[in-house]
Amino acid sequence: MHEDVAEKRVVSLDGYCFGSFDFPGMSRDIQLKANQQNSVARNLYGKNTLLGHVIGAGKIFMMAAAAMGSKRLGLSNKNLFVVPNHIIEQFASEFLQLYPSANLLVSSKKT
Repeated sequence: MHEDVAEKRVVSLDGYCFGSFDFPGMSRDIQLKANQQNSVARNLYGKNTLLGHVIGAGKIFMMAAAAMGSKRLGLSNKNLFVVPNHIIEQFASEFLQLYPSANLLVSSKKT
């Protein structure tokens, strides 16, 4: 495990949590909620992750933060997200809202 993560990791009784973990490159205008931070921690520390949250819980932000975190820590090089056609643009827009300097390759509908 990466030293930067290991030093700041805090494991609670109900799962993983970040403690005072930082998110380099993330927009300063957005603060992840505690459940979002815990989901990102679970993604980075666990062997598998299911984001079975309700609509509006911020799953796109969770996935974006986990992807960028895993890339920063050297756990991944490129991340692939498979989403339904009707939310491709929303996904890309929210991803870039959270990480404005991220490079995304996004498919679009044929015209």
